[in-house]
Amino acid sequence: MASESDDDYETDLHKQIQKTKQTKTVCNPKEKRTLAQQDPTPKPTNNYIPKNKFFNVLQMEPKYWDKNPFKATAKIFPQGFHYRPTALNKTRKFYEFILVDTNSVSIKHFKDSKDPSLNTHSTIQILKVM
Repeated sequence: MASESDDDYETDLHKQIQKTKQTKTVCNPKEKRTLAQQDPTPKPTNNYIPKNKFFNVLQMEPKYWDKNPFKATAKIFPQGFHYRPTALNKTRKFYEFILVDTNSVSIKHFKDSKDPSLNTHSTIQILKVM
């Protein structure tokens, strides 16, 4: 069963093949380079309508707001954090052990050969979904 994206891909591929067939190749024997010339194609039209209104993208508490967006994000996301956890004592290992102990996943960590305390990457196999 083909999806719409497959049909779009085939249509785009067909257009590219037709465009390649219409391309003319000119050789310049003096410089020994191949120059490709294409027939001028019309540029696609853009249906974007510019708007002169400002919309809030992010709601923020007043204590975190700052005119400079970099300062505002530094207040919300301190350096070294990708997110602010709700409980600092619940680390990745805490959640990992819960999943392993309930036989929900199987996890294998691969260590760095230069520094065995660091994981280079991990693999996870999902065993059970609740």
